[in-house]
Amino acid sequence: MIEGLTRPQLAVTSALEGLSPEERADFHVGVLVAHTNPEDHPSWRNPQLRNLVDEVFSYNTTQESYKMLHDWESTRDFEHKGVFDYSYSLEHCLNTTRAPYIAMFEDDVIFADGWLSYTLSSLVELEKKSASHTRDWLFLRLFNQERSTGWASRKIGGNNEFIIAIAV
Repeated sequence: MIEGLTRPQLAVTSALEGLSPEERADFHVGVLVAHTNPEDHPSWRNPQLRNLVDEVFSYNTTQESYKMLHDWESTRDFEHKGVFDYSYSLEHCLNTTRAPYIAMFEDDVIFADGWLSYTLSSLVELEKKSASHTRDWLFLRLFNQERSTGWASRKIGGNNEFIIAIAV
């Protein structure tokens, strides 16, 4: 991590780096602090993060959902909580912006230089295809996680280390 930057700051900074003021004005950047007590998270009151983004938000849910979230936090059930956080963030974006597209990413992402031009050109291609057909796509993947590339196995030999070592 770059000294002095939190993970959310680093992710957002890498996304916005190099954008013109006009390009930045086209974005509404929101950060979900996914804690039932957002005060526990260092980003909640971080003025640098708040200067980078348009909105820092946390849960505004029913007591039933809040209890469920708190239970998931307490038992470290991040599989269920992660699904809730994703859908909660998506719903929040849909309800608070009029954006034609929504990009969601976690705080451990570092954007590559040129990500915006790649994304926009890909969206143009998708729109061209959609013009002649019904909209037959759900999402555009900007990158692959390491577990999607075959390098996530925790078993000895699960990442083809033996074959790679012999080849080297």
